[in-house]
Amino acid sequence: MGKPSSPPPRMHRLPLSGEAVAARYLFLGADRRVAFVDRSIELLWGLTAPALRNDPRLWLERIHPDDRPQVAAALAGPSGTSWSLEYRVSRDDGKVVWVQDVGRVLSVGRSRQAAGRVVDITLQRRLEERLRFQAQLLDAVGEAVIASDAAGSITSWNPAAARLFGWSSDETVGRPLLPLVFVPGERAGIAAVLQRILVLGASWAGELQLLRHDGRAVPGHVTLAPLVDPEGDIAGVIALALDVSDLRAAEARAKESEQDQRRLVEQLRQLTAHLQVVREQEQRRISREVHDELGQMLTGLKLGVSWLRRRAASDNGHLSADLLRERLAGIAQLVDQTLDTARHIARQLRPPALDDLGLETAIEWLVEEFRSHTGIPCELRCDLAGLPAPGPHDTAAFRIVQEALTNVARHARASRAVVRVRYRDGALTIDVDDDGRGVPREALREPHSLGIVGMRERARARGGELGVRRLPRGGTRVHARLPMPPPSEAAADARPAVAAPGRAGNEASS
Repeated sequence: MGKPSSPPPRMHRLPLSGEAVAARYLFLGADRRVAFVDRSIELLWGLTAPALRNDPRLWLERIHPDDRPQVAAALAGPSGTSWSLEYRVSRDDGKVVWVQDVGRVLSVGRSRQAAGRVVDITLQRRLEERLRFQAQLLDAVGEAVIASDAAGSITSWNPAAARLFGWSSDETVGRPLLPLVFVPGERAGIAAVLQRILVLGASWAGELQLLRHDGRAVPGHVTLAPLVDPEGDIAGVIALALDVSDLRAAEARAKESEQDQRRLVEQLRQLTAHLQVVREQEQRRISREVHDELGQMLTGLKLGVSWLRRRAASDNGHLSADLLRERLAGIAQLVDQTLDTARHIARQLRPPALDDLGLETAIEWLVEEFRSHTGIPCELRCDLAGLPAPGPHDTAAFRIVQEALTNVARHARASRAVVRVRYRDGALTIDVDDDGRGVPREALREPHSLGIVGMRERARARGGELGVRRLPRGGTRVHARLPMPPPSEAAADARPAVAAPGRAGNEASS
């Protein structure tokens, strides 16, 4: 017969059930002759009393081989030896019976006697195994499992509950469930739910605030169900609790991210509309300049040339040298003015210095234009040694400075501005400060602050970041950081080093 998977015999005494099958026995002598055995031994050993009396060896032979040595040792012990053993009996019908054997060795005169009583504890052992399995199962689950009796006292507290609430099982068993597990505001409602469960046997599930040992409340999903005893009666309540803090935090982050996404989409939509308006305004302005200024100058040139043609073709004379020089001087002046206007329009569209001479010279031109058009003193501090070869980052940096100075001119009411552009540690940093009234706090959060949104999107497009803040002393600072590709010596050497006119080194002041 194969070896059962049950654990080896134990040497402690268990309570005996009055309803269990029991049999008394009496052995005589060292060879353990059977002097007496109850007839109920047949239900345990599967042997009749006469069969045991005829062959006492059958007693030990029916005991499971793993348990047999301890039983034999107990029976062979000296006078006065007593035992309480649990072991298995393997019957011929294949049934394995667990018994508890309580006995003692006595000496009566010269006679040696071993007397005792065996009781069937198979059902009890199965119940113990079942409870042990259930306990292991509860220990293994990640959800807190708590049981309480009908009076509301905790009877079971698994390791997951210890991790969730911060109390050990020894600290909780026997204590009331409600004040230990639930925050004060939840207790009255849960008490009513528990009462309905005990009376009606209905289950309940919901999200509650759970109370930890350290006093902190955490959101938890709780399931409450009736705990039924073997007779089918409701003996208490079993509670399952799961900490949903991480889930709620993730949901909050997802909701916030969704709101941010919606705000970003709205900002981009408004920025697109704003850029369209700006583009139309710019096209209208350029159209006016081309039509009004260039048109007038070209018309003047045409009139001058027409006058010369008519005089040269007339029959009655020729042009005097003085009049010819005067007319040609006027035409040359109109040509110069036309060229200046064309260059001005081209510079407004994109300064050629940005492509031809590099970022530093382009920003110097931009600062000079700001000074001349606004009358606001503006200091420029540039340190772009080692900046990589011109690329999209130059355009982004130029437009950020341009937009920042435009905001200073339109909104800041400033008396002074400072522009700092520096290349360090693989990044281009830009700071534009003014001493004006300071950017309104609501403008920093408003999606309608499209100038700020535009600068921020330019920075993000280059993998950088841009921030706008009020300065403690008054005024506003626009700060941008644009990561740059690693510079090469060839690219660094190829960049032209152009000093700004009228300033020493890299310093420019008004």
